[in-house]
Amino acid sequence: MFNTISVGVEQKWEFKVTTWKVLLACIIPFGTFYIDKTILKKIEL
Repeated sequence: MFNTISVGVEQKWEFKVTTWKVLLACIIPFGTFYIDKTILKKIEL
């Protein structure tokens, strides 16, 4: 969770749009697969 916040600050993610969704996905089982497909793929491009 701390890594998510530090990466969010470093990459200048908008908290309301990206960071809280990634934090939530860390808690939900298999949530990281959803985040990889939707959120982080958009950021990567």
